[in-house]
Amino acid sequence: FSKPWKMEIAYDEFDEKSLESEEVVIRNKYSLISPGTELACLSGIQRGFKFPSTPGYASVGEVITTGNEVSEIKNGDIVFSYGRHSEFFKINVDKQLCLKLPDGLKKEYAPFARMAAIAITALRVSDIELGDFVGVIGLGLVGNLGAQLVQLQSATVIGIDLSLKRLKIAEKCGIKFTEPMNKDVIKSKVMHITSNNGVSTLIEATGIPSVVIDSLPLISKRGEIILLG
Repeated sequence: FSKPWKMEIAYDEFDEKSLESEEVVIRNKYSLISPGTELACLSGIQRGFKFPSTPGYASVGEVITTGNEVSEIKNGDIVFSYGRHSEFFKINVDKQLCLKLPDGLKKEYAPFARMAAIAITALRVSDIELGDFVGVIGLGLVGNLGAQLVQLQSATVIGIDLSLKRLKIAEKCGIKFTEPMNKDVIKSKVMHITSNNGVSTLIEATGIPSVVIDSLPLISKRGEIILLG
C-alpha cells in the first residue's frame, strides 16, 4: 500500500550476504487476507501502519535460505509465520513466530490458525462454563471460529448474522442455533431458546458500535459482553 486507497506492485532486490545469522528467507505459498485489518490499513486508519508498507500477518511458505545460526528449520521446510503479502520475505526466527507445518496438514488451511488465535481470546477472557448459552453476533471468519471454539467449551451457541450465506456456513460448521439479525424478532427467538433467561455471554464480532447497543437486551442479568476482533 503506497498511500491511502492506493495499491502498487513493488519490486525489491535481496542479497543473501545481507542475511543475518538468525534470519530465514521464505517463498510465500499462501497468505490470508483479513478484510477488517487490510481495509483499515488501506484506508489509513490502522494504528501503527505507515505508508508505504506491505500488510499481512498469516503466511505459509517454503524456506529457501537460512542464516548460519538457524538450526531447527532448514531449506525446503514448509513453515507458518506472520509473514506479509509478498512473494518473498525474511524473518528473524529468534524474534518472530516461524513453525514447521506438521505432516498431513494442508498448506492452504494453515494460515487460518492466525484467525483462530484471535477468536480464542473470547474464551480466555470470558466466564463461559459448561451448559451456558452464548450468543455470537457476526459470523464472519473470526466470529465463526469463535462460535466453534465456544461449542468445544461445551456451551450452547446461538449464531446471529445478517447474511443468510454466513448462517448456512455456520450450520455446516456445527453451530446448533443460527438466527438472522432482525431487531424486531431476535430477542424473542433468543429468549425462546434460553427459556427466557437470555445468553450469559454475548460475543460481538462485527466491529460495528451500534450492534453492541442493539444486542444488550439479549444478555441475561449479570451476563457479559465481549468485543472480539
